[in-house]
Amino acid sequence: MKTTDFATHMTQYFTRYLVNEKGSSPQTVDSYRYAFLLYFEYMESRCGIRPEKLTVSDYTRESILGFLEWLEEERHNSPVTRNYRLAAMKGFVHYLKYEFPDYMEEYQWILGIP
Repeated sequence: MKTTDFATHMTQYFTRYLVNEKGSSPQTVDSYRYAFLLYFEYMESRCGIRPEKLTVSDYTRESILGFLEWLEEERHNSPVTRNYRLAAMKGFVHYLKYEFPDYMEEYQWILGIP
C-alpha cells in the first residue's frame, strides 16, 4: 500500500513534533488526536475521501471550514469545542509550513480562520 504525504506528516506530527519538539502534554496530544479522528470522519462522510487516501493538498481552508460547520450542525458541538478542534487543525498547519512548504498560501488561509 502506498503511503500518502498526509499520512507521513501526520505520523511525524504526532510521534515526533508534538511530543519531542513542542513538548505537548499527553492531554493535548489526545485532544489533537481526537480532533483529527473527527476530521477523518467528516472527510469520509461528507467529501468521500477515506483517511488513508487524504493528501496534504486535501487539507484546505474549505475542508476545515466545512469540518467546523459539521461539528456545530451535525454533532451539536459548542463554539468552545469547535475552537479547540480548530486549534488542533492550526497546530498541524504550523508543523506543515516548515515540513511541506509547497502549500504556504493555503496554510495562511487556514491560519486566518477566526
